[in-house]
Formats: sequence, structure tokens, C-alpha cells
Amino acid sequence: MKPIPDVDPADAREILESCLGVGNLEISRTDAGALANSFRCSTDNSTVIIQFYDRTLAHELANEQRYRDQLVALDVPLRDVLGEGWHNGAHYTIYREPNGRGLDELSADELSAALPEVFDLILRIAEVDVGGTTGFGWMDENGNG
Repeated sequence: MKPIPDVDPADAREILESCLGVGNLEISRTDAGALANSFRCSTDNSTVIIQFYDRTLAHELANEQRYRDQLVALDVPLRDVLGEGWHNGAHYTIYREPNGRGLDELSADELSAALPEVFDLILRIAEVDVGGTTGFGWMDENGNG
């Protein structure tokens, strides 16, 4: 398991306020990432999340960007990244919280109705050309597992 960086909420607030161009944000910790120290805040039109990752995971966003064009062309929904950077040796990503609910929050009927779309999404993701990579699991800076 990768280490989760310790981040002072005041530092997270300062970074968010700078990125969003607003002041006096109220932030709270959230469990938005299993491998990140995460905070959320509400703005006038959306909820924004900032996640701080260990430096060894910083390349994950680069890998996401590498495949972004292919995923968009396949109509795969992606997070709306507003900013990224470094703070005290930890990499951070700021993004808008996606709309909707997690599969684990759905009733049995809602889950049954959603599964065809979930399977369709998985099949679209499988169309991404990763022929230039090897392995599986966590990706390194070259996109290899």
C-alpha cells in the first residue's frame, strides 16, 4: 500500500482558494480517494475535491491524460480536472465532483437497471489502445503495469 501524505486542512484551503479564485472556503475531509488525503468544498455551482497523493503516484494523472483523447472519443466520462501541483512533497489534483451516486449506493432495482450501461462503459474502455504498454495494476510513469 502506498503511503497517504499528511496535509494540514489550512494548506488545502489555501490551495483551493488560489486555484478557484475565491476566498473563505469551508472545506471538510472526505474519503474520495483510498490512496489520497482528500478534502471537499462547495462553490456556487459545484463541489470541488482536492486529493493529495504520495509522490510515487503523481504519474497517474499523466497516464490519465495520455489516454484522455481516446476515452473522450469513446464517450467515456472523465473527471473535470481544474488544477494540479505539488505541496510539501505531495502531488495534488483538484477536480469537480462527478454527478451521480456510486453503485454501492443503489437499490437492487436501480443497480439492475444500471448494469447494462456499466457493462457498455467497460466494453468502451477496453477499446483504448494500450498496445505500447506491458503489465497490469498500478501504472508507472511509462504507463506500464
